[in-house]
Amino acid sequence: MERLPDRFLVMVLQHLDYKELFACRVTCKRIHAAALDPAVWRHRSAGEEETVRWLRPVLRFAPCLAKLEVNYPPVYPGTPTRLPYDTTKCAVETLNMGMDGFVSIADVLLAAKIIRNQEKLGRLKHLEVEFQEDCTVVDSSQAVLFKTALSTSTLESLELAGWPTEDAANIVFESVVRVQMPPLKSIKCDLAVHMKPFINLVLDKLANTLEKVNFHSYVYPDDPNMCLATEMSSPTVTLLAGMPNLRWLDCPPFAGIEVLGRCKSLREITITMQEEWNAGLQGVARFLRQATHLRKVCLMHRTAVEKPSSPGVDLVLALASSKESEVEELRVSNFFKLSDATMPHLKPLLSALPMLPNLRLLWLEEAADAFLTAITPTNAPALRCLRLIPSFRSVMSSDCSHAWVHKKAAQTLLSKNPSLHVRLDFPPCEKKRERCKFCRLSCHKALRRVSAWKDSVGLFAHPENDCPAPDFHTKSNFVWIEM
Repeated sequence: MERLPDRFLVMVLQHLDYKELFACRVTCKRIHAAALDPAVWRHRSAGEEETVRWLRPVLRFAPCLAKLEVNYPPVYPGTPTRLPYDTTKCAVETLNMGMDGFVSIADVLLAAKIIRNQEKLGRLKHLEVEFQEDCTVVDSSQAVLFKTALSTSTLESLELAGWPTEDAANIVFESVVRVQMPPLKSIKCDLAVHMKPFINLVLDKLANTLEKVNFHSYVYPDDPNMCLATEMSSPTVTLLAGMPNLRWLDCPPFAGIEVLGRCKSLREITITMQEEWNAGLQGVARFLRQATHLRKVCLMHRTAVEKPSSPGVDLVLALASSKESEVEELRVSNFFKLSDATMPHLKPLLSALPMLPNLRLLWLEEAADAFLTAITPTNAPALRCLRLIPSFRSVMSSDCSHAWVHKKAAQTLLSKNPSLHVRLDFPPCEKKRERCKFCRLSCHKALRRVSAWKDSVGLFAHPENDCPAPDFHTKSNFVWIEM
């Protein structure tokens, strides 16, 4: 141990858990000093359920963290009380602040002090402030917290979840109207009609620096903000279209969304659709026809698409119709479909494939056998990965990836497309429940290593040492099966 250079000692300490690390501190002065090296801590997080018991020593001794989670009131059993969040010297890169239930003025003002303390320490880049739906808080103190968040000079990204009441909207707006905001690159927030002036103010002030804008697009049918897709149109969409560096956007089908075609820096977009917003789908189609600069597109159907006549089912044809599409990654999501037989979005998708010559990655929630066997190098020449993720129906029925390995359509797909990788983001049958007939067989023993909902199963049919797309044939969190 004495001959081991300090840098190697630090590398060893990086892999210890909190219990082992704090035990090492009392062994000798050399290990004590090495345990305080920032490299030992900068990848760690604290405040989650599994780490709350170590919060007090972490805040006292750790020089830095990757992430700190703070909740008022505490949500995890065993969370210590009176923690020195606002005076700690532990500098974090990401700070998540959660407000749930009844929160006092003192709690909210303390949250603002915690943010200011991390700003002084100089490492804070990412901040999340979340007010849960049942959170009760005095409006003026909430305005203080929003003002603090939007004026934190070190930030690169900010996430705001949960808005004040309509009565408090003006208070919050007035609190930030003169704030000097940092040059944020990313912002994520809920959409709410009564917060439209606030949202547009923030977008206007950050127009020259924002690269990523994420609106929480899903609302429930009885939500009073259901009309936001039309009411949050101009000037919101105009502001977005004029951003010189915007490259990533997640939004609903805003009225007037077609003006986003003018934003030539935009490369990735997710458009979330549901039945109540169908009025905006014609604008989405017009936008997709002209947005030839897009590289990644996600069409998210939050209302199940059950019929060929369902609104939005053929939007992928609008994307492909320009004949100049450069889309490399496409996701068409129909998560809430309930029937295995209802996949009306697959027919227009199959028609669109030949007009998407650069498409390398296709995401779907399941795929009909007829669709799988129709994919060829002729109609999808660049396709290198088909990623299948669970739908609501498949989660409820506990579909099995081992059964998919034996699927005849899967074997046909890979025999026709030897350059393709199939990624299955759902596990084999879990050991504790009744296993399917395929999991009862003694084949494909590698699948036993799959950690449920953590690992993916990958299928391929080409020589492993001569992979045409090694970026998809990654080893991390994968169990690969050669067909």
